[in-house]
Amino acid sequence: MRVIITDDIVNECCNMALLFTDTNYTCERILNYYPSLSEKKKKQIPEQIKSYINQGIRFLSETNDNVFTAPLTLFYALNNFVKAIYLLHKPNYTLSGSHGLSMEKVKDAHNLAEIDLKVNGNGTFLNLIEITGDNGLYSNKIIHLKNVLSLIPELSEIYANRYSEEPNIFLLQEEKKSYSIILHNVQTIEELEKRDYSFPLRYGYHIDISRDSFVLRDASFVEKEKCILFDVYGNKYISCGIPEEGEILFFSKISSLYVSYFAFSMLVRYNPEVWKNICDTADITIIRKLLVHCKAEMMAEILNLLFDEQFYFSTEIKPIKEEIDYDKIYEEVKKRFRDEKRRTGRRFDFF
Repeated sequence: MRVIITDDIVNECCNMALLFTDTNYTCERILNYYPSLSEKKKKQIPEQIKSYINQGIRFLSETNDNVFTAPLTLFYALNNFVKAIYLLHKPNYTLSGSHGLSMEKVKDAHNLAEIDLKVNGNGTFLNLIEITGDNGLYSNKIIHLKNVLSLIPELSEIYANRYSEEPNIFLLQEEKKSYSIILHNVQTIEELEKRDYSFPLRYGYHIDISRDSFVLRDASFVEKEKCILFDVYGNKYISCGIPEEGEILFFSKISSLYVSYFAFSMLVRYNPEVWKNICDTADITIIRKLLVHCKAEMMAEILNLLFDEQFYFSTEIKPIKEEIDYDKIYEEVKKRFRDEKRRTGRRFDFF
């Protein structure tokens, strides 16, 4: 994980993305994945990536805070960035012209919780999840938008208050040998106990629930584990996935943003009256958060995929937090003395 010192995350990310408008630089990056790329592709693919990066930045620069125009430019910015990322990682593959999603039951929707989407057989969304490794998102799969919103870390506070339930991700506070889970206290322990926690359990994360604690144990974090999400400031969240048609689905943050921005843009473009009515409900808090404040989150995720590295952002260099487990060190020293004793036959009577 790398820290970038900046007071303007969006601008910093755009500047770094512009590195991929240098075709020589991009070609070198591609050859890290495909060293035997054909000469034709070495010329063609970097030019395509350059075009998509430039278009993405242009659309992003046109995005303002107007909820009736921002969804279109923001989605098309993201769509172009995703195409660039796909070609960077899969230069021998062909991009699809479609978005990869379609809307379901739009005209009867009165709020975001009533919006459903369907995964199509091909398209940019399928290209994206091929890179992120999101599971269960196959053709004709129906997704409830409300569930997707429950997986975006930056929406957790608004989501909890809007729907009077905890989202499907939990903020983690690091302790010595475990992580406390920060709740919004909108659901009882009995309600939380009924949830399916099998997704983090696949990766060895045990969520212990009791009257006075909600703790993640046996956590040995590896940054790329699917159930771990980060915000732009490096805070960790545990994702429980979402239940859809008897399955637990995982969405990366970038996929959740793609689905959300797609839904918003299609409503604005093809169902403006439905969009206007939704914006007149309490959902406007979610909408504004995603359109105005999550541009930085989107660009941070784009940067992570372009460079295949986890970035987070700060305005200052923070001191390294050291938590020394002296008991563990003591046991390790004893073990090494015993091993040395067996190897050399010498006496070590220090313990």
